[in-house]
Amino acid sequence: MASYGKAYSHPNPHPTGEYVRNTKLKKRKSTRNGKTVLTILALVSLMLGALTACNDNAATPSAMCGFVIGDGQNGHDTKLHRVVYPDQNPNLKSSEDIKYVPCNTRNYIINDGTEKNANGDLVGDRHTLTKAYTSTGTPVWVWSSSSWTLNQDPAALSNFYQFCFKYDCATSDSKASGANFASKGWNGMLGENFGPATDQVALLSVQTVDDTVWQKHDATKYAGIATAMSDNFQKVMQNKTGYDTDLFCGAGSAWKDPANPGSKDNTFNCKKVRFEVERVEAVNDTQANAAVQASIADQQKDTNTKRAAAAQELYGSETNYWLGVMDAINACKAAGSSCVLSIGGNGAPAVSVPAAGGK
Repeated sequence: MASYGKAYSHPNPHPTGEYVRNTKLKKRKSTRNGKTVLTILALVSLMLGALTACNDNAATPSAMCGFVIGDGQNGHDTKLHRVVYPDQNPNLKSSEDIKYVPCNTRNYIINDGTEKNANGDLVGDRHTLTKAYTSTGTPVWVWSSSSWTLNQDPAALSNFYQFCFKYDCATSDSKASGANFASKGWNGMLGENFGPATDQVALLSVQTVDDTVWQKHDATKYAGIATAMSDNFQKVMQNKTGYDTDLFCGAGSAWKDPANPGSKDNTFNCKKVRFEVERVEAVNDTQANAAVQASIADQQKDTNTKRAAAAQELYGSETNYWLGVMDAINACKAAGSSCVLSIGGNGAPAVSVPAAGGK
C-alpha cells in the first residue's frame, strides 16, 4: 500500500465552533452590561421621581396659597381639587399638580413714574396718574396706594382661581418673581382690574371735596378721600370680577383661628381694602401757579393783619401813619438806595435811609 506520509493536523480542529462559543460569550456579557445600565437608569429615574414628589409635597411657603389641580395626563382632569394654605402640606397624588398665588399683604401704587428705589428701579405698579375732578369741576391728578390681600375664604379662593385662570396668574414656582415682585400674569391681572377700580373710586371720592384739596394740600381732605375710596372699592371690584363675594380684602384681614386656616367652622375676617392718598395736584399748570400766588397773597394778608394789631398796641390812633413810615424805610432798604424822609412835615428832622455806615 502506498504511503502518503503523515496526515496534516490543524492547530484548531474546530475553528468555526470556537468562534461561535466566543461570540455567545460576548453576547452574554453585553446583555449583562445592558441590563446593568438599564437597572441603573431605572434607579436614577425612581430617585428623581422621589425627589420631585418630595419637592411637590413640600409645605406651601408662608406667603403663598396653593391650588391643587388635576394634571390632565392619562385621562386625568384639570379641575381644582382643593386649596392649600401657607405652611400646609399639599399631599399631592401622582395625578395632581399645584399652582401658587401670593397670600400675604400686597400693595398697589399709582404715581407719576419719578420715584425710584435704592437700586435705581422705578417704584410703583402704574406710572399713569389717576385723573379726577373736584366739586367745582377742576381736573386734578391723584397719587395713591392701597394695601390688600386675597380673601382666603375657601369659596372666595375657588372663585379667584377661576378669575385668575385667564391671566395665568398662578405659577408652578412658589418663588416666582419679576416686575413688582410678582409674575407677569399676576401683574396683568392687577393692571386690568385693580388699577381701573382705583381710578373709578378716586373719581367718585374726589368730587366730594373743593379746590382747597390741591390749593392747600389739606391732609384732612386727603384722609377723607382715602376713606371714601375704601368704602366704594369692594362694590366696584365686584362689578369688575363678576363675583358677588369679595376676592380682595384689606391688609390686616385674618382667620378667626390663625393656627388652622381653612378648617371647618373657621372664618376669615375680610376687611375693606385700605387706601392712602399721597398727593393731589391741579392738571392745569396755570391753575396751579394761580393757586400758589393766591396762597402767597393769603399768607401776606394774614401777616399784615397780625402786624397791624401789634402796631395798634404801640401807636394807638397813629398806627397807620407809623406803619406807612416803616414801610417806606423798608422799601428804601430793599431798593438798595439812599432815601431822605421828612418825618413830621416842614421843619422836622430829616432821616437818612440807609443810615450812615450802611446799616
